[in-house]
Amino acid sequence: MASSPVAIDLGDGKPRTLRFSSGALRALERESKKSVFQMMEEAQLLTTTTLFLWAGLRTETPSLTLEEVDQLVDAYMLSGKQYFELLEPVMEALVEAGVLKRAKSNGNGANADPPATPGPE
Repeated sequence: MASSPVAIDLGDGKPRTLRFSSGALRALERESKKSVFQMMEEAQLLTTTTLFLWAGLRTETPSLTLEEVDQLVDAYMLSGKQYFELLEPVMEALVEAGVLKRAKSNGNGANADPPATPGPE
């Protein structure tokens, strides 16, 4: 499962990327004890978003812990950003991994379909 990494700015000045390799997705399911698709239904929950961040960031930093992700999220929010803004790069990285379908454009710059849905492109 090769996918392009997605840049994410967590406000700490360090360039980071999210990428959901098959190993990252397995770690996510193992940690949450749920399938990725069950977690997608709970994406608005803080715990779920944090778990997605943890799994996606671990592809480049395998030793990253959930507690360290919590610290990164705290720094992100202290920089004046909103927690829900973290969902956009997570969803984009899931599209890149082929877990979600890319939304289709209707030709005028607007999406013809809902943002992203489970399934291959």
